[in-house]
Amino acid sequence: MPATFVRIERPEQSPPPPPHASWHARANVVALAWALLALVATALAHPLGAPSRLPVHLFLLGTVTNAIVTWTEHFTVALLRLPAPSDRFQAIRLAVLNVGIVALVGGATLGMLAVAVPGALTVLGVIVVHTFDLASSSRRALSGRFGHLTRWYTGAGVSLVVGASLGVVMLFGAATWRPSSG
Repeated sequence: MPATFVRIERPEQSPPPPPHASWHARANVVALAWALLALVATALAHPLGAPSRLPVHLFLLGTVTNAIVTWTEHFTVALLRLPAPSDRFQAIRLAVLNVGIVALVGGATLGMLAVAVPGALTVLGVIVVHTFDLASSSRRALSGRFGHLTRWYTGAGVSLVVGASLGVVMLFGAATWRPSSG
């Protein structure tokens, strides 16, 4: 008896993305909003008399910091085969981070240290906790082929903590940077 082959058709629609993938898409909207705000600030900073550093800080603090926190965790979880943190935890962390960024940028732009410093300390706190989480995840997980990369994420987090700490010191006016002449 000859063999008959049954052809299985693939569905026309692709399967829905896993729930965690949709979380990252939503989190990217926050980073993109900061990037758009930085572009708007670039166009309006001079006519409105805003500091020329405002667009840079909107982009670096808003866009880059949100992307770092979101994606370093994502890749650490993926590379180390760890369970993903809850969407609720991630949303709360990003909300606290962004409230801190708004307070920091707004307070620094308006010269209100009483708002800027707590905002800076909030951002610094989120980054410290995030970096600690990355480091502890690396220590407790079984490392896969690319698991060593998570140490680079931790190192980057430590660098971010150092930079944010220097930014807080600069807010107090205790340290200033002046280009050397000559």
